[in-house]
Amino acid sequence: MSTSTILLSVIGTGVVLCSLAVGVAFVRARRLAKAPPPPPAKCPSCGSEQINVFESGLWDGINTCGGFQFGTCKHCGTHCEHRSTWDSESQQLRYTDRFVTEQEWQEQHIQPAARLEQRLMTGGDDNTA
Repeated sequence: MSTSTILLSVIGTGVVLCSLAVGVAFVRARRLAKAPPPPPAKCPSCGSEQINVFESGLWDGINTCGGFQFGTCKHCGTHCEHRSTWDSESQQLRYTDRFVTEQEWQEQHIQPAARLEQRLMTGGDDNTA
Protein backbone atom coordinates (compact mmCIF):
# COMPACT_ATOMS: atom_id res chain seq x y z
CA MET A 1 0.00 0.00 0.00
CA SER A 2 1.27 3.41 -0.84
CA THR A 3 1.57 6.25 1.63
CA SER A 4 -1.13 8.26 -0.12
CA THR A 5 -3.62 5.38 0.13
CA ILE A 6 -2.97 5.01 3.86
CA LEU A 7 -3.29 8.77 4.38
CA LEU A 8 -6.60 8.86 2.48
CA SER A 9 -7.90 5.92 4.56
CA VAL A 10 -7.02 7.67 7.82
CA ILE A 11 -8.62 10.94 6.67
CA GLY A 12 -11.73 9.09 5.47
CA THR A 13 -12.07 7.30 8.80
CA GLY A 14 -11.72 10.62 10.64
CA VAL A 15 -14.43 12.22 8.50
CA VAL A 16 -16.80 9.30 9.12
CA LEU A 17 -16.23 9.42 12.91
CA CYS A 18 -16.73 13.20 13.03
CA SER A 19 -19.93 12.90 10.98
CA LEU A 20 -21.20 10.23 13.35
CA ALA A 21 -20.46 12.38 16.40
CA VAL A 22 -22.26 15.38 14.87
CA GLY A 23 -25.24 13.17 13.97
CA VAL A 24 -25.57 11.82 17.52
CA ALA A 25 -25.32 15.34 18.97
CA PHE A 26 -27.99 16.57 16.55
CA VAL A 27 -30.41 13.77 17.51
CA ARG A 28 -29.91 14.47 21.23
CA ALA A 29 -30.41 18.21 20.77
CA ARG A 30 -33.67 17.66 18.86
CA ARG A 31 -34.95 15.36 21.61
CA LEU A 32 -34.18 17.95 24.29
CA ALA A 33 -35.74 20.73 22.21
CA LYS A 34 -39.06 18.86 22.25
CA ALA A 35 -39.14 18.77 26.05
CA PRO A 36 -41.87 20.94 27.58
CA PRO A 37 -40.77 24.17 29.27
CA PRO A 38 -40.32 24.00 33.04
CA PRO A 39 -43.24 25.13 35.17
CA PRO A 40 -42.95 28.59 36.73
CA ALA A 41 -41.99 28.92 40.37
CA LYS A 42 -45.05 29.10 42.63
CA CYS A 43 -45.29 30.37 46.17
CA PRO A 44 -46.10 27.38 48.41
CA SER A 45 -48.14 29.67 50.65
CA CYS A 46 -50.47 31.53 48.28
CA GLY A 47 -49.80 29.93 44.87
CA SER A 48 -48.66 33.19 43.25
CA GLU A 49 -46.16 32.97 40.37
CA GLN A 50 -44.86 36.48 41.14
CA ILE A 51 -41.54 35.63 42.83
CA ASN A 52 -38.77 38.18 43.36
CA VAL A 53 -35.79 35.86 42.68
CA PHE A 54 -32.85 36.61 44.97
CA GLU A 55 -30.54 33.82 43.81
CA SER A 56 -30.63 31.13 41.13
CA GLY A 57 -28.25 28.59 39.66
CA LEU A 58 -27.53 25.12 38.41
CA TRP A 59 -26.05 22.17 40.27
CA ASP A 60 -24.85 18.71 39.37
CA GLY A 61 -23.72 15.60 41.13
CA ILE A 62 -23.27 11.89 40.56
CA ASN A 63 -26.17 10.69 38.39
CA THR A 64 -28.20 13.82 39.16
CA CYS A 65 -28.46 17.47 38.24
CA GLY A 66 -30.91 20.35 38.38
CA GLY A 67 -31.48 23.99 39.11
CA PHE A 68 -32.73 26.19 41.91
CA GLN A 69 -34.27 29.60 42.58
CA PHE A 70 -34.55 31.28 45.97
CA GLY A 71 -36.83 34.27 46.30
CA THR A 72 -39.60 36.13 48.05
CA CYS A 73 -43.22 36.07 46.97
CA LYS A 74 -44.30 39.54 45.83
CA HIS A 75 -47.86 38.81 46.94
CA CYS A 76 -47.47 37.47 50.50
CA GLY A 77 -43.76 37.95 51.34
CA THR A 78 -42.99 34.26 51.94
CA HIS A 79 -39.40 33.12 51.33
CA CYS A 80 -39.46 30.13 48.99
CA GLU A 81 -37.34 27.79 46.90
CA HIS A 82 -38.14 26.34 43.47
CA ARG A 83 -35.94 23.34 42.70
CA SER A 84 -35.63 20.94 39.78
CA THR A 85 -34.04 17.51 40.18
CA TRP A 86 -33.31 14.87 37.55
CA ASP A 87 -35.12 11.58 38.21
CA SER A 88 -33.02 8.77 36.70
CA GLU A 89 -35.83 6.20 36.84
CA SER A 90 -38.41 8.20 34.89
CA GLN A 91 -35.80 10.13 32.86
CA GLN A 92 -37.60 13.41 33.69
CA LEU A 93 -37.03 16.51 35.75
CA ARG A 94 -39.04 16.76 38.97
CA TYR A 95 -40.01 20.22 40.25
CA THR A 96 -40.67 21.16 43.86
CA ASP A 97 -41.58 24.38 45.64
CA ARG A 98 -41.00 24.73 49.37
CA PHE A 99 -40.95 27.25 52.21
CA VAL A 100 -37.55 28.56 53.30
CA THR A 101 -37.39 29.20 57.04
CA GLU A 102 -36.18 32.57 58.31
CA GLN A 103 -33.08 30.87 59.75
CA GLU A 104 -32.23 29.23 56.38
CA TRP A 105 -32.82 32.55 54.60
CA GLN A 106 -30.48 34.40 56.96
CA GLU A 107 -27.75 31.73 56.93
CA GLN A 108 -27.76 30.97 53.20
CA HIS A 109 -28.49 34.36 51.67
CA ILE A 110 -28.40 37.42 53.91
CA GLN A 111 -25.26 36.72 55.98
CA PRO A 112 -23.07 35.59 53.02
CA ALA A 113 -24.15 38.64 51.02
CA ALA A 114 -23.32 40.92 53.95
CA ARG A 115 -19.85 39.32 54.34
CA LEU A 116 -19.16 39.73 50.63
CA GLU A 117 -20.26 43.36 50.73
CA GLN A 118 -18.01 43.98 53.75
CA ARG A 119 -15.01 42.45 51.97
CA LEU A 120 -15.66 44.55 48.88
CA MET A 121 -16.00 47.73 50.92
CA THR A 122 -12.85 47.17 52.96
CA GLY A 123 -10.84 45.63 50.14
CA GLY A 124 -9.56 43.03 52.58
CA ASP A 125 -9.55 39.30 52.85
CA ASP A 126 -12.11 37.83 55.23
CA ASN A 127 -11.37 34.17 55.81
CA THR A 128 -14.41 33.65 58.03
CA ALA A 129 -16.76 33.14 55.06
